[in-house]
Amino acid sequence: MNDNAALRQQIRSILNGARAKVHDYTGLYADEDLTSEVLRVCDSVTEVVASGPSLGQARLIVEDRCRRLAQATDRFIPRDLASVSKARAQAVAAIDAYQDAALELRTADNFARHLGPLLKRRSV
Repeated sequence: MNDNAALRQQIRSILNGARAKVHDYTGLYADEDLTSEVLRVCDSVTEVVASGPSLGQARLIVEDRCRRLAQATDRFIPRDLASVSKARAQAVAAIDAYQDAALELRTADNFARHLGPLLKRRSV
């Protein structure tokens, strides 16, 4: 497995933790804080990939979708299973978009590193 594939797998496995938190979230317990737990997992991706504007924008979307899921599963309001399911799917889709943004940043960084030596050579 090459370095790029290993990095892709590492990012995917980190964000699978965030997806699991979204799938397991019930909203029934006072000590559950979905948004901060998912964002903590997403922020751990920046240890592997340098942060950028597209990653920051994707993080804001993840935060918004997790808040919507938390509101849809609030234990003090009647639950509409369709809206909970929709909010859960949107939160997972936002995490997928965050993963895509992280991989895109990594690919652009790799491309720039490989192109750098070519640009530094003298022309003949």
